[in-house]
Order: sequence, then C-alpha cells, then structure tokens
Amino acid sequence: MPLSGAGYAVVGGHRTKVARIDTPEQFTLPLALGVDTSVTRLGFSANSSTSALPALKRTGFFRWGRGDRFESVRRSLLYAPGEGGSALLRIEVRGRSGERRTATVADPAGQAHLAALGGLLGLRRVRGADGAAAPRRVAFPEMTPAPQDVIPALEKAGVKVEVS
Repeated sequence: MPLSGAGYAVVGGHRTKVARIDTPEQFTLPLALGVDTSVTRLGFSANSSTSALPALKRTGFFRWGRGDRFESVRRSLLYAPGEGGSALLRIEVRGRSGERRTATVADPAGQAHLAALGGLLGLRRVRGADGAAAPRRVAFPEMTPAPQDVIPALEKAGVKVEVS
C-alpha cells in the first residue's frame, strides 16, 4: 500500500526515513526477472519531508484533494524544488540463497537529471540504438539484453554507481 511501511534505510551513509510508494518496478521486476516481490520506498534528505507524506495520506488529502480545485494546494505541497542537490538511491537485492547485493547510485546533477537520463537510455533501448536489436514486443528497462552496459552508460553521464 502506498505510503505505508515507514522505516529507515541507510542510503549513501545517511540514515534516511523511507516509506513505500507505488512505482511500476513493483510489477515489472517480478514479471521480467522472475522474482517474487519488489518493494520501492522513497525518502527525502529531510526526514520531516518523508514523514509529511504518510501524514497527508492519513488526513485523506490524496483522496479528497484530487481534481482541478486543489491543484494549487497539491503543487505547493508536492512540488518544492529548492536549491537542488544530489539524487541518491539504494538498490538492495536478496537472492533465494540469502545472498545480498547493494548498489548506491548518486547523481550530483539531481533527480531530474537522473530521470531524464533513464528516459534517454530507455529510448535508445526501444530504438535499438544501444547496440542490441530493438525489441519486437513490450519491454521493460530491466529486460535489457546488455546489463553489463548499464553502469558504464550511467557513469559516462556523470552518475556514480557503487556496488557491494
């Protein structure tokens, strides 16, 4: 359930408050990779910002605040770009044997740059401009035929990736 399961995760050496969010990966990763589940959590550099989202949900804001009438309120609450900063995310995978791998992705150019880069790499994949044949059917980013090329492509764009 979105905005539930609040807890803490260490992201880039920082203890960060996180909560579940609804993202496509929760559905596409199990389909594409044959894994049982995928959980996506969101956290902001200010733990108070992360705490505010579940609080808003409890008030019913996301239910009654829909539609044009509350657009300005939603924008003022949910869109606050500030001075910018690094985008930092952590990916943790646990295998059936209990083996764990973690990747930390840091983009000093920020979240908008990282999202745009993901879109560009996805577009290249769909067009077959990444060195592999274009897919003939619906394909998700995690279905790349050349996973070994993903980290170098990110690093070429200035994104730092650390895998442990």
